[in-house]
Amino acid sequence: MSAKTRIFLIESRAARAPRGGVARYIRHMAEGLHAKYRDRLVVCSRLDDLPSSMRRLYLPLRYPWRYSSQLLYEATNGWERFLLSTVERRLKPDVIFSPLYGPLTSTTPQVFTVYDFRLQIYPDHFEEKGRLLEIEHMKRCFERAYAILSISNATKRDLLHLHPNVDEDKVHVVPLGVSEHFFRPSRSVAATRPYFLFVGNRSGTKNFLRLLEAFAKSGLASHYDLRVISPGLERAGEWSESEQKVTRSENLGKSVKLEVKVSDAQLADAYAGAIGFIFPSEHEGFGLPVLEALASGTVVACSNTSSLPEAGGNAAIYFDPAVVEDISKSLVQIAQMDSTERATRIKEGQRHAASLSWKECVDRTCAILESVASHGTA
Repeated sequence: MSAKTRIFLIESRAARAPRGGVARYIRHMAEGLHAKYRDRLVVCSRLDDLPSSMRRLYLPLRYPWRYSSQLLYEATNGWERFLLSTVERRLKPDVIFSPLYGPLTSTTPQVFTVYDFRLQIYPDHFEEKGRLLEIEHMKRCFERAYAILSISNATKRDLLHLHPNVDEDKVHVVPLGVSEHFFRPSRSVAATRPYFLFVGNRSGTKNFLRLLEAFAKSGLASHYDLRVISPGLERAGEWSESEQKVTRSENLGKSVKLEVKVSDAQLADAYAGAIGFIFPSEHEGFGLPVLEALASGTVVACSNTSSLPEAGGNAAIYFDPAVVEDISKSLVQIAQMDSTERATRIKEGQRHAASLSWKECVDRTCAILESVASHGTA
């Protein structure tokens, strides 16, 4: 007979981007909670690389189309409530942890993780109907929550500003961490030329087109490459029409390299081999690639907006992501950096990265979940 369920972790979207930052977070949460609770944890997730000994439950949740219309959204919510009421009666969990705006339950105390507020701060990047329905779902999650985990102080500030009815006492800042293997890259990258690195999705607020323009303006393309890794987020080897237009007009075709399928070990090596990591995102909930690059011993230049100063600490070079010339100057600064400044920034970057571990993230999350499970409030 299975032990009484303490934590029921439920999410159904991370598998659509299994190498992305949200999936990385959920994977670490599931593994960390499993190590602590064993059979008292039940996980509902489509991620396929979780421990085989983990108690798992599969539910037919239909997130991909839930925001197509108000009718489908409400029907999906009703279907999920029916499924979860059945599961709750059987498992009798003490708390439900939804690390990605999960389904809403009716009886069990629930904890949600909040990442960012691009939908409200940058509405032009999203389809209007789906955007409004997703914001509505977020509001319902916040209203339902016994506790809300915010992955940065910047995200907490946005949450309280955009949703002033949320009780601040329910919001807990729990920063993300960086995996140990990023501190130990093999540095086996075989690069024909020195390169700058960008990692992540290239659409919307990621601001990638300005990075291409800045790379061209810097004049560095004759001696440096711009290596771009978008793990699992774009079709292999394909640039968007807008990206192709910039690379053609600026004659960057031979200097910009795209990869989409890389392992974590290859990613760590790519960070470590770069002359500099560049992250021009306009808005981040945390900025995990910045932390990973710092851990790997790379000089980082990133935007001075949202949560990125928290991720980059005192080690990063900061620029205004809306100004191409500012991004370009940061590229030149890195290329011309002397060995003393480079060593100082790398040392400070690794010190800062070491202060943010997944173990600490899991431990703080467990403490909040325990408080909710034991007392019905955090």
